[in-house]
Order: sequence, then C-alpha cells, then structure tokens
Amino acid sequence: MNRNKKICIIGIIIGMLIIGVGGYMYFDNIEISQNIKEEENTSQNYYISPASFGADFYTYVYEGIRENVNALNAINRKEEKVIEELKNIHKGQIKIISSINRASAIIIILFGILVVLFFGTKFLSTELIKAEFKPDEKEPMFKWSLI
Repeated sequence: MNRNKKICIIGIIIGMLIIGVGGYMYFDNIEISQNIKEEENTSQNYYISPASFGADFYTYVYEGIRENVNALNAINRKEEKVIEELKNIHKGQIKIISSINRASAIIIILFGILVVLFFGTKFLSTELIKAEFKPDEKEPMFKWSLI
C-alpha cells in the first residue's frame, strides 16, 4: 500500500471520528442546573400586632416600626417576583445554550462528512481508476478497472 492510500485511510478515520464527536455533541443533554435552590429565597412576611402606649412618643415609635414591617413585607413580595423572573431568564439561557450546542454539532458533523468525502474520493481515485498513457498518443487513454 503506497503512501497516498495510507494518508487517505487515516483521513477517512479522522473524518469518522469528527462525525462521532459531532453526533455525541448533538445527542448529549446539557447538564446545567435548572433549579434555583429554594433555601436562597428566605423572604418571609413579618407581622406586628397593634398596640397603644400611654405616652405619645412610644405610640409614634411603634407606628414607625409597623410601617417598617409593612415595607419589609412589600420588599419580600417584590423579591419573590424578581426570583421568578430570574428563574425564567435562567430557563431561556439554557434554551439558547442548547440551541448553540446543537448548531455547532451540526457544523462539526458536516465538516466530518466533508473530510470523509475528500479523502474517500482521493482513495477511490487512487485505488479504482488507473490511467495508462501510450507514448505515441498526446492524450491519455483511461482504462477503468476494479482491483
């Protein structure tokens, strides 16, 4: 077996490996964490019971504390909405990454097919077709034969 045939066989094997890698990438599931841990969301509602004191100062301070508790509850409600939106963004990112992975896998598979076709045609042209040149003719005469 001559050197060109060996190179063609190696090229075909490399092309098949490239196709295999592309196929693995295409059918592989991306392991990306799709869940946000529930322990990260520590929002809770606060409650303070109404009270009245003899001195106006304590009553005003207590009303200020109640307003702060109400503000904390409002923040917690907004935080839950923000966390839900972040979860939706995360799911969208996973879909984008999966699409990019599939597209790149298809490109790799096509490249592998091109490599196999390139070296396969070279191998077949060196293996199956032989050209015989007659010294008295200007153009070669092709003789097709299977080996």
